Amino acid sequence: MSRLFRPFLLGVLFILPLMACTLTTTAPVSATPTAPPVQIVTATPGPATATPTATVTPLPPTQRPATSIPLYNLRQPIPAPSCGVQPVDGPVNIRSGPGTNFPVIGILPLANWSLASRLNSGWYQISALNTPVNGGWVAASVTTLNQPCQCSANSCTVSQPPPLTPIPPPVTAQPPYACSMSVLTMNDIVGTYDQPSVSSNPGLTLMLGSWVDVVGRTADGWYAFDYYGGRAPLSGIFRLDYVQTSARITLVGAACGTLKTLDLSYPAPAACSVTPQNVSSIPVYGSPTFDIGPVGNLNSGAELIAIGQTAAGVGGAANGWYAVEMNPPPANQVGIYGLRWVPIDGNVTLVGNCGIAGLPTLNVEY
Repeated sequence: MSRLFRPFLLGVLFILPLMACTLTTTAPVSATPTAPPVQIVTATPGPATATPTATVTPLPPTQRPATSIPLYNLRQPIPAPSCGVQPVDGPVNIRSGPGTNFPVIGILPLANWSLASRLNSGWYQISALNTPVNGGWVAASVTTLNQPCQCSANSCTVSQPPPLTPIPPPVTAQPPYACSMSVLTMNDIVGTYDQPSVSSNPGLTLMLGSWVDVVGRTADGWYAFDYYGGRAPLSGIFRLDYVQTSARITLVGAACGTLKTLDLSYPAPAACSVTPQNVSSIPVYGSPTFDIGPVGNLNSGAELIAIGQTAAGVGGAANGWYAVEMNPPPANQVGIYGLRWVPIDGNVTLVGNCGIAGLPTLNVEY
């Protein structure tokens, strides 16, 4: 190849590739599809979730199998007074009709209630929500009807009681012996006696906090008081105790200024005596009451001087008591306390000069 042609050929070879780059084709070039790049995603673990628990929704009563017996447990708080019924001792069956021949459709528990609409042959018709017919029947024998209510075969109604008329409290009159007595100071202790005499038997001991009701006084300087049952079952003056007016005591109460004077004397005896009649002996008592046994007996043929008699009914004796004088009289006994007592009945009779008017009546009360 000539030396001139060689440079020309090299220039053509250089230009051809450049021209190929500027050519535009009219036919589309089909490229082989390539798969998109795979993106790798890394999952971040989240909080664990509990597996849902399947819940069973009970079928409505109308969709239950015919072989099942639905029982409903009614629980309602007891309301204010209304026409409701509630069990007496325990749960009560709710039946579909007024009788034990009807099936059980529910239960009314103890301490619960249900509204009643009427009463039929000993059965209340009640409202029982969620039972097949929202109602039922319970036996009246095992339930109680809230008051104030009245039920009939057609309805149950609230019967309002008439308004209460206020009744003023009774005015209690102050008793004539409303006079209280206690010791003078906290250090004082005062002895008492069963009769107005220091030679008689000791009675209650008064000390701080001991209050007794004074009922009277004697002419020779003694207060008589009753401390409510201290000498039960004695009655009248025989239940009293006595304390000297000079003792270290204090009296409180308006009635203390008007205390009555107790007269413990008795009439002089007459030529009248008591003696058994048609019996070998009769009992003699220390006070006019059957609640304390006799202190002796009066034998047939013997007599005791009659002083007087009590009113009928005293000390449980229907006809009263004869007061008799002992011979010799008991020691250390004051006035009427020294007498003995014989019940007036068919076993005793009066002998001697007892007078047309009979024996004087002795008052043994205070």
